[in-house]
Amino acid sequence: MKAPKNPFRNLVLFVIVATVAVALLAAASFLAIGAIF
Repeated sequence: MKAPKNPFRNLVLFVIVATVAVALLAAASFLAIGAIF
């Protein structure tokens, strides 16, 4: 399976992964704050 050279697609995938990671981090922080208070 040869991967085509497509930096734009890689950039989009990176942005999606980063967005999901930030969303999960925010959700975890929100749950932690809710558990503390």
